[in-house]
Amino acid sequence: MKHDIKKVAKIADEVLTFCLLHKSDRTSMNVIHEEDGFVIEIEAFHIDITNEKVSRIEEYLNVHRQDEVAEYYWQLAGEIDDENELSLVGMMTDDYKLEYTEDSLKIRLVRKFQ
Repeated sequence: MKHDIKKVAKIADEVLTFCLLHKSDRTSMNVIHEEDGFVIEIEAFHIDITNEKVSRIEEYLNVHRQDEVAEYYWQLAGEIDDENELSLVGMMTDDYKLEYTEDSLKIRLVRKFQ
């Protein structure tokens, strides 16, 4: 359980760092501990990104969970400051939902217990 919590914290940190690096003027986050895993919800307001970048983020998050890869790389998260780090987030999560409007970017990530 402790290992799962550390991974969820790293996932939340990566997404928050991404939002702050892209000049969100207000960011809110919820981490919800559910019976079968965790849900991370983040909303960044007035974030400086383009529709093209949102499409790339979606590509990074739209991968199957890959525990063997994530196990090796998750400790390296935070070492590179670009959206490629979100590909690691995609490998560490089971599901995502992304909503982008002119005013905000909302990301919902789910990580189930194994």
